[in-house]
This record gives sequence, C-alpha cells and structure tokens, in this order.
Amino acid sequence: MNRILALVDHSVYAESVVDHAAWVAGLTGASIDVVHVLDPIDPAAVNAGMAGLAIGGPGIVSGSASYGEAKLQQLTYQAQQLVDRLTTRIGDAGAGAVIGRVIVGDLRHFAEESQSDFDLAVVGKRGETADFVGLRLGSKLRNVVHVASKLVLIVPRAYRPLASWLLAVGKDNEVSRGLDDLVQSRMLEALPGEVVHVGELTELIRSDLESIGLRLTHAGHRVSITVLDGEPVRAVAERLATAESQLVVVGKFGRSRVLPMIFGDGVARDLTKVNQGPVLVLPEADGEIAEVQPGATPAFADQNQ
Repeated sequence: MNRILALVDHSVYAESVVDHAAWVAGLTGASIDVVHVLDPIDPAAVNAGMAGLAIGGPGIVSGSASYGEAKLQQLTYQAQQLVDRLTTRIGDAGAGAVIGRVIVGDLRHFAEESQSDFDLAVVGKRGETADFVGLRLGSKLRNVVHVASKLVLIVPRAYRPLASWLLAVGKDNEVSRGLDDLVQSRMLEALPGEVVHVGELTELIRSDLESIGLRLTHAGHRVSITVLDGEPVRAVAERLATAESQLVVVGKFGRSRVLPMIFGDGVARDLTKVNQGPVLVLPEADGEIAEVQPGATPAFADQNQ
C-alpha cells in the first residue's frame, strides 16, 4: 500500500477518518491525501426546488441550485481550514507524509476518476448533511463504495485501537475475488483474524472457507474459521459484541445485485450499520481467484453442530 485517500467534510467523522488513515499508514508506510470534495450545488436550493416540483411549482432550472461565487469562496476557505487542521493532526501523530487538498466538484466523479492514484479510501459512515434517523448510511458513502475498485475503509465516529478483525463470508463467497487486495495491503497482518460464515455448512461452503483460510495463512495472517447458526446480521453482531474492538471485512456485493447503489446486499449494508468499529469493503476484483499451495488448514470451529 502506497497511498491512502482520506475523504473528509465538516461532519463528526472527520477526525476519525484521519485517525484511521494514520493508523493504516503506520502499519504500511503509505502516504495520506486528506481531501475535502466540496459540492458546488446548494442542498437547500435542491430541496426547495424538489418541494416546488412536489406541489406543482416550477421547481429548479439547471444551474440555479449552485452556490453563488461569494458563498462558494467562503465555503472553500472553511474547507481548507478544516483540511489544514486535519493534516496537522496526522503530522502530530507521526504517521508520515501527508498533504491536504480541497476539490470543488462531484464526490462520486472524483472518487471514480482518482482510483488509480490510491490503494485505500477512508470515509465516514455519514456526511455532514446525512439524516441520522434510522442511522441510514450517507449517500456520499454509498456513492464512493459503488464506484470503488479499491479497498474502502468505512469508519465510526471515533477511533479506537483494534484488537482483531472478522471476515464475513456469505454463501456466494464474493469476498474471494477481493481477497488479494486485502493480502497485498498488509494492513491486518499484525492482528488475529476470524473467518465467519452464518448458516448451513455445505461441502462447497466448507471448501470455500478452507480456501480463504489457507490464502490468508500463506500470506502471514493468523486466522481461525467459525460457522455460526441463525440470522446472519444478528449472529455476526452478537459475535462482535463478545469480543474486543474489531474491524469487519465484507465483500462489495452479495449474490443479489438489486439496488447496488444501496451498497450491495442487505447483509453487508446492515453489518456496516450495526458494527461499532470500522468496516473494510473488499473490491469486486476481476480475473481468476489466486491459487495457493496445500497446507495446514486454520483452526475450524463449527458451532452449528
């Protein structure tokens, strides 16, 4: 891992984003870019326009919802102050090389166009304008995850030192194709890991779990394999509740690709909502799954028996 993109705004997640980025940089030696993407569209004007449309009014015309020049300059100045403060925070933590930038434009477009420059994007669960009712995930987060072809680290409101990590594997085994990015990042080598599947343990699923375990142990990770019974989100949440601070690793998509803008399947989305720690989203990698040489299978605990 060479370069980390820390996406910030004026939400309560900003300091957590840079603290988690500094943590990864300390493990990998990567540099950090702290970036505030400032949307020139005024959400209040958009909401007012949509309200006008809803009651039969004229609504908004193209460009009329944009901030005026003076207001945009003020917001850019405030964004730069935030970025400067956060880059100083990283520098004070001794995490290594860091630069800060303010980009005026669309976050989704920036995230898509800049992917070749970064190995990991770090973003908060919700942005400054997100609705906390029902603890919905922010729309900006969903846009970043949707276009990402690299690792995405979704962080909670505050950083806490992590004790372990948990890789959630569904019956579709989508995580396998993004596993190479996790291995090559080397960001979790220092922590023990657990590969978890919830549901029936078929021969195919057992083979998938053992293959994932072997790939991780060959790469130097310390992992065990656990099969749990029950409803996936509840079972994993209960597992997380009994352990110290954990990072959860999920695949970008599940077997259902309906409404991918809502972040893959419901399990991955709901685990991101309920987990109090960070969530690492594996990309949907192209090509064949990497082969590993036979070796000792990690400790395997089937708790359904």
